[in-house]
Amino acid sequence: MSELVINISNIISPLCYSLFRIEPFTTCSFNCIYCYARWYREDDSVKPRFRALNEFRVVARKLNERKLRTIPFRLSTLSDPFQPLESKVKIVRNILKIALEYEIPLIINTKSNLIMDDSIKKLILKLGSKNLVLIQISISTLNNNISSKLEPKASPPYERLKIIENLSKENIPVAVRLQPYIPGISDYPNLEDTIRSIKDIGALHLIVESIRLPKRDIIELENILHLKLDLWEPYQVTIPSSLEDVALYRLSYNIRHRIFRELANLARRYNLFFATCKEGFFHLHSSPDCCGIFLLSGEKCIVRPTLNEVYVLVKKYGTLTLDEVISRLKDLDVLFDEKLKPYPKRLKKPLRNHEKKFIRVLRNSKILHHITPSLTYHDGKVVLRSSF
Repeated sequence: MSELVINISNIISPLCYSLFRIEPFTTCSFNCIYCYARWYREDDSVKPRFRALNEFRVVARKLNERKLRTIPFRLSTLSDPFQPLESKVKIVRNILKIALEYEIPLIINTKSNLIMDDSIKKLILKLGSKNLVLIQISISTLNNNISSKLEPKASPPYERLKIIENLSKENIPVAVRLQPYIPGISDYPNLEDTIRSIKDIGALHLIVESIRLPKRDIIELENILHLKLDLWEPYQVTIPSSLEDVALYRLSYNIRHRIFRELANLARRYNLFFATCKEGFFHLHSSPDCCGIFLLSGEKCIVRPTLNEVYVLVKKYGTLTLDEVISRLKDLDVLFDEKLKPYPKRLKKPLRNHEKKFIRVLRNSKILHHITPSLTYHDGKVVLRSSF
């Protein structure tokens, strides 16, 4: 496991831009009942991960010394960075200082109002003045009562809306993650009112991701919310029998496509950028990348290629062989192939592994069909799927 790079997988490697991560804590104290990340954790005690801080310092210095653009580092992926323990250990504050010193772009994903602490906000505004920070605020519902059941220790939705409004007024780019999307819950009071609300307070970008849970947790969630969520499908491409109890399931394709298409239309109406996260609905996207990296400094940021770039290429040039896809990717301004050479080994080696997995997924029609409805691989060529 790489300290600063997310592990390879059939889904992450071909779909995710923000592979660089900093995990400041061992786990999360917010106890969200839909959290699938708890299956990755060994215990529930929240501890600071100073190794991550030290590794980030070393890599940030090398990137700065070599004058290299970088994929923004995500703070963080498996736990909220602004947990109560942060007030004592100040590990996130030190991460922000390192990013500021070495001019490293950050994507900060949170549902905590601790981000508005004076000392933290001050650092975020300094990063913002250099166009080095994007804030993503996660919202599963605007219903405060339901949120208290889903996310018992996180800041309530009305406080998260205040965060969006406050930071937007300070010219900090803010994206809203409608995550996890739960039918009948995330569309409270209705989808249009939700989209209008986040647009009115200054959000620039909307990202949606469907709920995914192990089968045994689905019944618990349905009981808590007093609703029936029908038509689930496996999230993973294949599920070994030994892992059936913890295998993740998500809403069916038909449900997701109907909802995401409605969200895409609403986002367009209200002048919001729109994308799905790890869903592969590229034909619905209106943003250059799903994370919102396009809102950050182009002088400091670069992205890696994903299936989104492949979709754009095939849409522009028509059906392409795999060799043609790879050749055209090399011509893009993306971190790919020989462009990885000058990067620190801590980043370069795992990125190459992701790149290899990405290419393997492209030539595997079964896997490609599972992770994106927008592309398919047929007779040695990558083509657009026409039946959306």
